[in-house]
Amino acid sequence: MAYLINGNGFSPVLAQDDADFYAGLVGVGGMLDIGGKMAATVVNATTIRLTDGVYVDGEGRRVQIRAGGHEDFTIPTGSEGVTTVYGIGWHIYVDGSSNELVEAYVASSWPSSTGTLRDGYTDTYIKLYEVTQTGFTIASVTPAFTVVAGYGTHASALAAVTAAVNALSYQPGDSVSGYAAAGGYVTGSGKEVLFNIPMLRKPIGPAVTSITVSNFSARMRQNGKYIFGSASARASVASDHITVMFNGLGILLSVKSDAAYTGAANNDTAGVDFSATLTFG
Repeated sequence: MAYLINGNGFSPVLAQDDADFYAGLVGVGGMLDIGGKMAATVVNATTIRLTDGVYVDGEGRRVQIRAGGHEDFTIPTGSEGVTTVYGIGWHIYVDGSSNELVEAYVASSWPSSTGTLRDGYTDTYIKLYEVTQTGFTIASVTPAFTVVAGYGTHASALAAVTAAVNALSYQPGDSVSGYAAAGGYVTGSGKEVLFNIPMLRKPIGPAVTSITVSNFSARMRQNGKYIFGSASARASVASDHITVMFNGLGILLSVKSDAAYTGAANNDTAGVDFSATLTFG
């Protein structure tokens, strides 16, 4: 049977309902990125204090030290010349009345969790820190958990990655200007030259659907002579005489003339050197 868990006609919301929701959001156990994140402070030689924070285990059970609160963990008094590593954290268990509870837990040999809360019974042990005790002194307190970043952190990271990826290719709105040379051929009764633009410095991004050409000027050679422009200068071509054919294999340019190019042999090869600005849309 399906239930509208957060509808006003449903009661009560069970702990398992709440846990399933958090398990689906968090995915794996970890400390939520809020509050003090149960930061550890050494109070004295046998006491570690954790500040406020929220930990969600892999089954969605939420252990929380409320804002402004703390939890103290006591480890045994050390011995001269002896180094011991303790784990400190939480023990989630079910008592004799089937209540699911949590308690602070300290152990030099950290136990394994048994069963699952979904199965109705569990002893779950969540290690938060490893505390190294050398003699009578706490030498170090090392986190054993990971912080689960919130949506805002993930969104910012994704935006940064997307921007970095986009920077590797041309995107709509980008422009590039430069000079290049290419081989093509004369067609259209000597009035049209077709050639591919050579490979660009960056690939064209998948979001680009059109390319326009401006500031185009060229020199065209065929059979040892210039059919457009001259040895000393390239000649300009109006944008309305240029057609861009953009597809997955490259950028093909058609440059047309109102009259046949001077001395051009139709359906024969031609070399083109040109300068232009490409704008991606």
